[in-house]
Amino acid sequence: MELKDQEIKYALYQIAKRAGVNDSPISQTPFENSPVKVYYAPINQINREEIKEKAIVIHAINQGAFIDLIKTPKNNLEWISSSKLLPPGSSISISKNIPILFPSGKFSQAKKIVHNNNHVVYINFDIVAATFFMLSRYEEYELKLKDKFQRFRVIDSVAYKQGFLLQPIVDEYALLVRAWINFLAPEWKPKIREGKILLTHDIDHIRTLPNARKIIRSVIKEAQSSGPIKAIKKVKEEKSEESRDLSASRYFQAMNNLCDFSERTNLKSVFFFKTSPASFFDSGYDINHPSLIEIFKRITDQNNLIGLHPSFYTYKSAKKIKKEKKSLENAINRRVSECRQHYLRFKVPDTWNKQIEAGLEADNSLSHAEHVGFRCGTCHPYNPFDINSQETLHIIERPLIVMDSSLRDYMNLSIKEAKSLILKLAVLCKNVEGDFTILWHNTSFFDNWYDWGLMFESTIEKISQLHY
Repeated sequence: MELKDQEIKYALYQIAKRAGVNDSPISQTPFENSPVKVYYAPINQINREEIKEKAIVIHAINQGAFIDLIKTPKNNLEWISSSKLLPPGSSISISKNIPILFPSGKFSQAKKIVHNNNHVVYINFDIVAATFFMLSRYEEYELKLKDKFQRFRVIDSVAYKQGFLLQPIVDEYALLVRAWINFLAPEWKPKIREGKILLTHDIDHIRTLPNARKIIRSVIKEAQSSGPIKAIKKVKEEKSEESRDLSASRYFQAMNNLCDFSERTNLKSVFFFKTSPASFFDSGYDINHPSLIEIFKRITDQNNLIGLHPSFYTYKSAKKIKKEKKSLENAINRRVSECRQHYLRFKVPDTWNKQIEAGLEADNSLSHAEHVGFRCGTCHPYNPFDINSQETLHIIERPLIVMDSSLRDYMNLSIKEAKSLILKLAVLCKNVEGDFTILWHNTSFFDNWYDWGLMFESTIEKISQLHY
């Protein structure tokens, strides 16, 4: 595949923005504020003799490379030490080894993958195409296999198959460009972005026993330790207490605790609430319940955000999203602009377009339920690109990096392993000036989640000391 003009411009803009060159609207020339000229073209279209000014030349891939990458066997990419990609003496902090998605010319000892020739630097792998491939989610247009919830499977993703899902490669490629601009123009000062830690909480349940399915599960679980008669009595009492006073629910109390935690750590939180009726996959709590008014007020008084958690069946329906958004706005008496899809159900690019049609301005869904990491190759918020319409979409994607159930239920990590991985990912996000976004449900603090909840709090407290 050869990139189209709009796709090239989009990818160059995303690189320039992360490199600290330009954050002006995409309608302008991406590298217009760079002290170094940036060329992008196939290797046989670059006349090196005509380049007189300081420049970076990025060699473009040949046609068909995108499909070839998708079909590449597992663990079959070339990886290069970052020390061979960065200029001498660079202080840029990227991963020790970098995957080369699209080599754009043969390279050897005589012809390096990054070659400095006096005033011109040649990058012999296509970081523009790689940036577009990852941010547009090109592979999700091409691959039709889905999991049982109609989600793009992590096992089919190039990042997972080739071992770079835990690297923000789009951001690292951009910092590579920054390093070489700085090498050629030492007086230049890039615009440094301040990343942040963003705590997010999907409020799937506010009652511990919202429906018959949960009641039966609780009785069965309790009966294993105390017997069926005592189990039925205990669950019945808990159900009765929640019916009398919703705020007595542990899941409800957890929302207050999360507000306390956000305030204590001086971090910003987003609480995503549901407004949908009950279904097999949706708890169907009453968003207008009087007990929720105090929670809404507390969240907003602390300058935290309230977003929409669109229900299971909304990911392809603007009408349903809009209806649920309106219900939440009426309940909290303010406009709602952010969302995260329930079960992380998402169809590229349809769900973005449905969210836009419903009046939303930011999505927080793009992660794999089965595995933490960088589904889009970035931890920077960004405007997606619709390949079908050849347009940059008017919605911001805030990539989700870590979800609680991914760590425990899908990846089967121990608490110690999960803590180590969370810390590693947070540091990676900080290094590339991105946002570390973590999802921890209000239900993930009790029973067999109790120790995980303690780990979450201690780990976030440690991360908050990284001076984001």
